[in-house]
Amino acid sequence: MSQSIQQRIEAAVHSRLPADQPVSRMALSESGLPEGIRHFLLQTLDRRVHLESSRLLQHGSGWIDPSHPATGPLADHVAEQLKAAGQFPADEWNKAMPQAVEALMAYLQEPARALADFAFTADSSTLPASDLRRRTGYFCDYPYMARAVDAWLQKRDEQEIDRTAFESAMRHLDCRLTADYSDHQWVALLQPLVSVVQFAGIQPAGLPVPMVVRFFEAKDRPAIATLIRQAASVHRAEMITMPSLQDIIRKAFENERLQAEETPESAAEPETSTADAPTPDAPSAPDNEQQASTDQPMPLWKRFQQRVDGPAKTEADTRETPSPQPLWKSFEQGEAPASAASAAEADKIPIKEAPRVEAQHIVLGTAVRSRDRFIRDLFDGDEDMFTDVMEQLSEAPDWTQASAIIAERIFRPYRVDIYSGVAVDFTNAVEARYSGQPS
Repeated sequence: MSQSIQQRIEAAVHSRLPADQPVSRMALSESGLPEGIRHFLLQTLDRRVHLESSRLLQHGSGWIDPSHPATGPLADHVAEQLKAAGQFPADEWNKAMPQAVEALMAYLQEPARALADFAFTADSSTLPASDLRRRTGYFCDYPYMARAVDAWLQKRDEQEIDRTAFESAMRHLDCRLTADYSDHQWVALLQPLVSVVQFAGIQPAGLPVPMVVRFFEAKDRPAIATLIRQAASVHRAEMITMPSLQDIIRKAFENERLQAEETPESAAEPETSTADAPTPDAPSAPDNEQQASTDQPMPLWKRFQQRVDGPAKTEADTRETPSPQPLWKSFEQGEAPASAASAAEADKIPIKEAPRVEAQHIVLGTAVRSRDRFIRDLFDGDEDMFTDVMEQLSEAPDWTQASAIIAERIFRPYRVDIYSGVAVDFTNAVEARYSGQPS
C-alpha cells in the first residue's frame, strides 16, 4: 500500500509541475506542494546550483587557478546570486522529485533511520560533521529532530561521525523528547504525514494503518501500535481516521494508568536493608516514579513533570526532611571532635584544611565546561543564582532530591523547556554523578 501511495503523491506533484518541462525555483516555491516535499526539493536545487557554480570556475580557459584560495568564497558568492535562476532540467526533475517523496515519507514515519539512510552512503560508515549537518537540513518537519542533531554534534565535537552512533543517538532522542506527549500532541505531530496523504487524494481522510504502526513503533510506543493493529483487524480497516487514532491513544494511556494502579504497593516500594544499600559504585535506588525495568532509562518527563507542575515545597517542608550529609562533604570537613574536652584541645591544634572542591565541579563533572551555556540558557544569565543552586545540588545525597531541586530552583522559576538540548545536557550531567557514568 505504501508504494501505491507514493505513486499517487508523485502523480499529484506532476499535476502541478509537469514532468516534461523544466521546473524553476519560483515555480517550485509557488506550487503549493506539502512543505516537507517543497523544502527537500529546494535544498536539492540550491545544492546543485552551488556545485554548478564551482564547476564553472574549475573548467575555465586556464586564466584562473581553480585551486587558489579566492575561488572558494567566489563560488559561494556566485551560487548565492544564482539561486533565483536555478531550475531542474526536465530529465533531472523526474529523478529528483521521486527521491524527495521517498525520503520524506520514510522520514515522517521513522526519522532517525531516514536521516541516517539519506546522510550516509551505502559504502561509507562515517561522514564529516559538516556534511551531516547539511544533509540533515533537507528535512524541515519535526523541528525538534533538527535541534537534536545540532545539540548532539556540538556535544560530540568530532570531525568524522559514525553512522551507527548517529542513528542510535537520534532514535534515543526521538523517543525521549516525545515520551510525555498527550493524545493531542501525538495527533499534532502526525499532521505533516496527514497533509502528504491528503495531498495525494487518499480517502477516507486519515492515515494508512501500517504507516501509523511504523510511526509509533519507531517512537518506542508498542502499546499504542498494538491497539491500532487490533482495531484495524476488528474493523478490517486499511485506514484510520485521526479522531479514532486519538481515542486509541487515550485508551493506551488509560491502560497504562490502570496497570500502574494495580501494581501492589509492596512490589513498588520493597523493604530495604543495609545489605541492599547501594554501594558507591552503584546507582542510587530509584524513587517511586522510576520505571520498574532497569533496561530502559526513566523518561525525562517522568522525572520532572509532577515536580514542575506540582506545588512548590515550603521552607517547613524542607526542614521536616533534612538531607543526610553527602560523603564528599564529610571528607572535606574532617571528623568532628568526640567531646567538648577534645573540642577544646582541637582548638589549640592548627589544622590544615583539605582543599575545597568547587560545588559546580562536584555537580557537573566534566560538563562544567558548559557552565557559561547553562548560566545563559537555564538561569537567564544569573551567575549568582547558578552558584547558589550548585551549592544546594552538591549536598543532594541522591538523584531523587537532586531532580527535585532542579525542578523547583531552575525549571519552574525560569520556565525552562525540559525537552530542550541544554536542559537534557544539564540533567544528564547531574544524574551522572549518582549513576556512576561519566558526564
